[in-house]
Amino acid sequence: MLYIDEKMTKKLIYLSVCVLLISSVNGAISSTKMSSKSFNEEMENPDYSHTVFVGVAFTQGCGSCHPWNQNIYNAYISGDYDFEYSAMIVFDENGQVLIQKAYDWENMYGVSTYPTSIFDGDYHRIVGNYPEELPGAFDTCGNRTVANIAANMTVSWLGNATINVTITIQNNESTQYNGNIRAFITEITSRYNTSQDEPFHFGFLDFAFDENISINSGEVYTNSTIWNGNDHADEHGDDFGDITSHNIQVTLAVYNNNSGYVDETVMARITSN
Repeated sequence: MLYIDEKMTKKLIYLSVCVLLISSVNGAISSTKMSSKSFNEEMENPDYSHTVFVGVAFTQGCGSCHPWNQNIYNAYISGDYDFEYSAMIVFDENGQVLIQKAYDWENMYGVSTYPTSIFDGDYHRIVGNYPEELPGAFDTCGNRTVANIAANMTVSWLGNATINVTITIQNNESTQYNGNIRAFITEITSRYNTSQDEPFHFGFLDFAFDENISINSGEVYTNSTIWNGNDHADEHGDDFGDITSHNIQVTLAVYNNNSGYVDETVMARITSN
């Protein structure tokens, strides 16, 4: 199993998604809060309390969604900001629901304008295409106080559009931690296009996990699931049995039940053998 620097991965992602990998895939990338701290020195903001998570509500027919898709991706691959994100593509070009779970997610936050970017479980949001607001949004979220928890995740390719996702979360607080976990399964280069016929980045397909957790002080929560793309589909009736191993990233966000805000974010990506 191969472990790769998450921030370096961000800087190389633009090149990696352009390369056709023809070898079989058996490894996984793993990320934790502790490991991400070790290379935050390369970033503009080395003192973030955690990796920020952004969920972005998009539609295929939205004119402003096209430039925002590229603007937030450019911030991601720059390596200047400690964040992960998922493109929640809610409606197709005809205004019909495309991904039901993305639709349910946006309703939870009362989204009515596209694009809308939800930072850290709605601690902050940007409505529209305003790239100049990104640095302030990242700093606002990254500099807040979060619970002392640490997460780790691995993703393994089992073949036939099937992945195994394993997570561990350690509670370093002196009291019980109560939260909600969501593991966003995304395609690095999405099968869905913007209004300008270019693919979204990190297009959401489904949740590997979406459930409440409770972890006693000093204890570790562990869980594992097998997700088969053949068993899941969009609202057009097209299943995800055609996913490819080198194009999948899973991002885990841990939400605090008291505030609803994200305390921890890690990502994992399958790597070629």
